[in-house]
Order: sequence, then structure tokens, then C-alpha cells
Amino acid sequence: MTLKLTRQEQKVIEKLLIERPSRRKANKTLLKLVGQGFGALAANHIIIYNQKDFADLAKVIDKLNIADDLNAPSQLNAASNRLEVAKYRTDEKWSQATVFAQQILIVGMDCPIPLLKPSSNEATPNPAQHTVDKYEHYDMPATPIGVLPSMQTEFLDINRFKKLIIIENGQLMTHWWQWRDDLPANWQSALLIYRGHGDNLAWVLSILPMLPVKCEVLLSFDVDLSGLRMISRYAQLCSAKVSTLLPKTVFASNSTIPPYNQPHKITEQIDGAPVSSLLEPLQPFYQLLIDHDLALMQEHLWQDATVEWREIKLSSDG
Repeated sequence: MTLKLTRQEQKVIEKLLIERPSRRKANKTLLKLVGQGFGALAANHIIIYNQKDFADLAKVIDKLNIADDLNAPSQLNAASNRLEVAKYRTDEKWSQATVFAQQILIVGMDCPIPLLKPSSNEATPNPAQHTVDKYEHYDMPATPIGVLPSMQTEFLDINRFKKLIIIENGQLMTHWWQWRDDLPANWQSALLIYRGHGDNLAWVLSILPMLPVKCEVLLSFDVDLSGLRMISRYAQLCSAKVSTLLPKTVFASNSTIPPYNQPHKITEQIDGAPVSSLLEPLQPFYQLLIDHDLALMQEHLWQDATVEWREIKLSSDG
């Protein structure tokens, strides 16, 4: 018998095959299986199983598997590589992870991207453990206009990062060459990384304490309360020299408020972390945003040719 099963239903069957209980409290999935002839519903909402039930369930799983999943790596349930999943499943999309979940979007703006690889093809790099003897260092040339490199995190040589910009908005990554020249001159030659979401967001956060102390990091997020909170959080994690860019509009009490201002966001975000939780250099600007109902998104700011930027040093030695 071939059943169309969800990922959760497959896991329920596999658990039954491992534990082989004589009875089990009924639930939605188990009742569905009873309806297909697997187990018998008894009094008190209990399902009774015999050896034939387990043999029939094993046949169902066998048809879904290329290999015996009961002996397959336990990491399969969390596998992010469909090629790995395909070794064991007829459904290569069985993994919950999306294809690019662990890929990092990185651009070398007028500078190479430092990479590493093992001296042999038997292992993938581990930046936390690599040595000169075991790993080869090489560079990807500066990124051409129109290109957005994507790579696995373990091949990035973070120990050789010199200047790094982390941005909040993915659309700015896809069109990085359109706004690069609006950056201060000292930041137009730098690595550019999207902070990401999901697995790649976790990776970006994890490397901040591992960056070389001489590395310079620029945090460029939305200029609103949430953006300042994120800037503060990232800066507190970072072992490198950190700064951020804020438009001079934030500093001038009599400046014209841009037409793309979104004051409603201040109301929506006001109940978040208090100003006292931010790094001290950011606290005055946090209050200014509240006082003037200012919330300016990255996409608008980098398209506005009239914006002048001020770099705010956040490191204690900055």
C-alpha cells in the first residue's frame, strides 16, 4: 500500500516502528492510520497494535525510503542539503530547510572575498580549527556589477576580513552597485553581507565575536527604533571596531522631514527595549526619533541623493 504522508505522519510511523507499543492513546494521525487499516480502535480512545500492523507500516516506510531510515544519520531530520536527503528518501524535499537556508550572500565591493578550502577534498573547512598546513587560503576577485555571490559559510575565511558592512535589507544586496557610491569614501571598498534570516542570520550573529579585532565593521540598518536596537545588539556582540551611519536629518532640529518618513512605525515599536538598553552613543538618537516621529527605511535612504551621512563610532576604542 502506498500512502501520501506528511513529514509529521512519517515521523509518527517511524516512532511506532522503533517503540512497537501494544497500545497507544489515539490522536489525529493515529486515527488516520486506523482508517487505513493500521491498528484497531478500542475503548477509551486507545489504539491496539499487533505484529502484522508493524509489518504493514514497515512496508509503507520502505516504499518511501531508498535506504533504511531507521539506520540513517539522525541528522537527516534537520538536513539542509537535498542531496543528502536524496540518499535516504524518495522525496528529496523531505528536509524542512530551504535550499539556500545556509548560504551567505556576500559581495566584494572593489575588494576580494577571502576564502579557504581544505588541502584535500575529504573535509570541509572549519574556520574555528583551521591551520596553515591543513587549509589553503585563496581569494575570489572583486564582485562584478550585476553579480551576487552566494556561498556556504564554512568556506569564508573570516580571519582575513578587514572591512565589513552588514545591511538589513536584502533588496539592497541584489542592487549593491546602484548605491555603493553613496557610501562614505572610506567604505566603498569593503565586504558587504546581508544579515539574513533563519540559519544565515544565526551565522552572521555567531561570527561577530570571532572577527579580527582590527577588522572594521559598519552596521547599516533601518533608521527607526527597531533598527537602532539591532545596531546596538550587533555592536555589543562584535569583537571588531564597529560604527554605524545615520543621516544628518536625525541631528538637525529644523531639517525638513523626508516625504518617505513612516511615523506610524514609531508607535508600533515604542514598546520594545528601553533606551537605557542601547549602547550609550545611540541613546540620544533613539530619543530624537521618538521626539520627531522619524522612521526612515534603508531602501528610501540609499535612493535619496540629498541624504548626507554621519558615521557614529560605537566601539570603546573608536
